[in-house]
Amino acid sequence: MVTLHDTKFDGRWLDCVSGEFAADLTPCAPDGGFALSAPTGSASIVQIVDHWQDYAKHLGGVTSAFTTASEIHFDAGFNNPGKGLSRDWSFAVDRLTGRAVLTIAERKQPANFTCTKAAPKL
Repeated sequence: MVTLHDTKFDGRWLDCVSGEFAADLTPCAPDGGFALSAPTGSASIVQIVDHWQDYAKHLGGVTSAFTTASEIHFDAGFNNPGKGLSRDWSFAVDRLTGRAVLTIAERKQPANFTCTKAAPKL
């Protein structure tokens, strides 16, 4: 499930994706930014940053999100200072067709999905 502007952290709206593939981090981020998750425990978001350079010293999960008129895209992985970010997965949805692709680093083949728009919450 993908939600746009569904929750806030530190006064900023977050876009989120949920699924079993999103482990050891909170799979939400501001549009065009990065959410940094704690390295242990609940892996909740601890900070929001706007540039990749700003998470270079962070130890833990990193989720990024961006949306355009035609796409919703998430990337996530684990950052280790000195070693950099290892991308674990990405999820991209074509907003025009509903086609989505989940790519998981440890799997050779991406998984394809068809998404539909849900009724807005009231």
